[in-house]
Amino acid sequence: MKRLGKFLAVLLSVLSLAGCASGEDSDVKLFQKTFVVGKDIERHNISEFYYTYENINYDAFYQRYHVYKTDYGTPYFTHITRERKNDYGPITPEDTVKSGTIEMTDEQWKKFYELISGGTVAERKDTADSGDSGPWYFLYWDKDKEKYREYTFESTAAEKALEEFFVSLADSPIEAAKEDYPALDESCVGKWMGYFGNVSGQYHMEIGEPTDSTYPASIDFVWNYSEDGDNGMYSGEVSVTGIINKNADGLTVFTGTTGEGDKLIEAVLGKSGDSIKMIVTKSDNDRIYPGNHFELKRE
Repeated sequence: MKRLGKFLAVLLSVLSLAGCASGEDSDVKLFQKTFVVGKDIERHNISEFYYTYENINYDAFYQRYHVYKTDYGTPYFTHITRERKNDYGPITPEDTVKSGTIEMTDEQWKKFYELISGGTVAERKDTADSGDSGPWYFLYWDKDKEKYREYTFESTAAEKALEEFFVSLADSPIEAAKEDYPALDESCVGKWMGYFGNVSGQYHMEIGEPTDSTYPASIDFVWNYSEDGDNGMYSGEVSVTGIINKNADGLTVFTGTTGEGDKLIEAVLGKSGDSIKMIVTKSDNDRIYPGNHFELKRE
């Protein structure tokens, strides 16, 4: 009986510890220390992924890639490149040489998941803040309690493949435009309008008559938006005025500025049946991002 009593006491102790552990990390398996993407972590579990590299020594350089999903579930990709050639860090926003944000397609989101599948997520180690330049990788997922986030690739080849994919995403807006945006013609002169994705709002565009037989032509683009914020609904307007012209690739290129300190907007426009499509390739405005797509119909 004494042995049985001791056994029961030990068993109760173990169960008590298990209950505490379950309370701390109720969404992950008890005592599990690493989690495999594609097995323990599925695509719908992922909310964010960070790639960060920073060299603060001579020829200072900073690179960040960030994949994330909005509250609506829409995946986005952002990138920032900063450099200070022939000088030391730390890098500052004034050293930015390239940046942008694009809305990822379903194919791009699926490809991203495939490239990180097989890698593991574990508890963050102090080495991530030890002064090493990186790159460091962190994955945020819905079953984690801010503990298991440090990501490690399955292989060096897998790491290289993801980096190459991120580079291609950063360059994708203009590449997509070359393939999918046939040039406008004089039949496109006039007023157009459309609605933007998950945002409750609309945009209008007016294309003026060409100044000669083809281009340049004036263009006015106004986006009125209204959406949910942390403090309730808010609304605003982005108004862009500029010209459209044809570039060396035969694309219809829009170059304009906003009324907010003359912030530059560049985009490519193209005909698509009875619609006009526009993809932003460069933007200094904090409401319109490179990669934003707009589709407009006749008013």
